Amino acid sequence: YTIIWDRMVKRSDGYHIDGHKEAITYEITYDLKDGSVTQENPTSYKVTDSCTLNNPTRTGYTFAGWTGSNGDQPQTTVEVKKGIPGAKNFTANWEIKTYKVIFEYKDSANARKLDEQTIEYNFNATAPSVDSVIITPDTDKFFIFKGWDDTTTDKLENLKKEDIDKRLVTSEKKYVAQFGSQLSKIMFFVAKEV
Repeated sequence: YTIIWDRMVKRSDGYHIDGHKEAITYEITYDLKDGSVTQENPTSYKVTDSCTLNNPTRTGYTFAGWTGSNGDQPQTTVEVKKGIPGAKNFTANWEIKTYKVIFEYKDSANARKLDEQTIEYNFNATAPSVDSVIITPDTDKFFIFKGWDDTTTDKLENLKKEDIDKRLVTSEKKYVAQFGSQLSKIMFFVAKEV
C-alpha cells in the first residue's frame, strides 16, 4: 500500500493531515512462446485483487502449464492471490503433439499394415518403399503399384514416396497403397528377365 495525503486541516489542537491508503498497482508480464489466448489475461493487479490465468493454445502443441512467479514446475491452473505484493511474470510451456501415420495395402478381404510411424507435429513421415510390381499373398496375383492415397481426404491422389516424404504431418494419417492392372505370372517373369 501507499499513503495518499488528501488535505491538511487546522484544528484547535494544531494541524491534522487527512489521508488514505491505496493499493499499489503491480505489473504482470507473459511469455506465451508463440501461443495465444482467446480471453486476455490481466497485465496488472493490486494486492486487493485476485485472478486465475487463462491458458493459451498453440497449433500442434499441448499446453503443459505456466512457470515463473508460481515456480519452476509447470502448472495448468495458476491464481494470482490476493494480499501478495510484487510484479509477476509467467511463461507458457508446451509439449509437441505426435500423430500416427499408417501405411497399408488391401488384399481381397483385409487391410494389411506395412508400417506405422509416430511423428511429431510439422515433421515428415517416410513412406515405405513398395515394389513397382507386387504379389498379393492371398490370391497369388501380380499388380502394378500406382501410388499412395491419403484416406483422410476425399480425392484419389496416387502419391509417390517422395511426395509423402515432403509432406509435414499435422494430423493422424492413413495412406493406402493403390494398385493398377493385374499382370499374369508369365508377363511378370518376362519383365524380370529383360
